Amino acid sequence: MHGLVIKNTGSWYTVRADNGTLWESKVKGNFRLKGIRSTNPVAIGDKVDFTPQPDATALITSIDDRTNYVIRKATNLSKQSHIIAANVDQCFLIVTLKQPETATTFIDRFLASAEAYRIPVVLIFNKIDLLTEEDDKELLEGMITLYESIGYRCMAVSTGEISDAFNTGKHTTTFSEMYPIEDALVPRSYIIDTPGIKGFGTFDMEREEVGHYFKEIFYFSKDCRFNNCTHTHEPGCAVREAVERHDISQSRYTSYLSMLEDKDEDRYRD
Repeated sequence: MHGLVIKNTGSWYTVRADNGTLWESKVKGNFRLKGIRSTNPVAIGDKVDFTPQPDATALITSIDDRTNYVIRKATNLSKQSHIIAANVDQCFLIVTLKQPETATTFIDRFLASAEAYRIPVVLIFNKIDLLTEEDDKELLEGMITLYESIGYRCMAVSTGEISDAFNTGKHTTTFSEMYPIEDALVPRSYIIDTPGIKGFGTFDMEREEVGHYFKEIFYFSKDCRFNNCTHTHEPGCAVREAVERHDISQSRYTSYLSMLEDKDEDRYRD
């Protein structure tokens, strides 16, 4: 049988078969993805083949080719990855400027990874009701101006209650799940809700490719003197000149440098 993985609660996956039936499934013991080492061989959004079992569960036996996926470095195993979602048409990254503050390095790492797999991203600035100081409001306006100038759509929204214990939003998502969109204009479409991510370590990205996934750095790099310019020290570097002119923001350039300097999986949490 064939179906779509719509929920992952750890070792179990809920698969919606093509005929609409739901199957609680596990991955066949010897099942491995070709060419990628991952902590989760099957991800939300995967289209899979599965075999029903006598106890009314199922075994996932194979996975269809993916159009793309959102991937990050596993938190504990530096040589393995964690696939957040597969076959994604549009990604919404929810960030906050207060309670807690989302680092621009995190935002830029996520955006670069999405660019690598050609996934469009909309930035959602959440909890704007907490931005009561004028400096906070100016920061929000500055962030939106920055990312919109690069080419990312931005939205500003407000949330519900704040947790007293940690002074952060109340996490309501503990596992990944897909929810169908009831809209005649987008039939057979879903929203994937995933748990929050504290850090985003990029995975399987060659050092010389990093600049390709920063839109503005890639744009200015065509004018560099050397075609293999790393934009760190070379003479005639158009990217560093653009940073000095503020045509490329210092925060984005700093994020780019941090990705070049990665040595282990813990650095991105700084």
